[in-house]
Amino acid sequence: MFRCAERFVLSVIAESSLRAVSQYWHMMTMATCVMVPVNPVVLTYLRLHLRRYGMLSTAEEGKFAVFCAKVCLLTQRLSISQ
Repeated sequence: MFRCAERFVLSVIAESSLRAVSQYWHMMTMATCVMVPVNPVVLTYLRLHLRRYGMLSTAEEGKFAVFCAKVCLLTQRLSISQ
């Protein structure tokens, strides 16, 4: 009986973790559409982070990362031109 309860708890934790990761990528997508970090160190870190996860292009995180990288570049170009 305890093993069944442990499995249930672990499945709930895993499900909530997956939901949190998905929400993180949704927020990252929204943020990169609106603004780009002004600090060059933060911008470099963001690009490296997106490139690293973009290599996982078969996973949902990879698809979000590729999209964020493209949008980040476009947002940066638009902010420079204005």
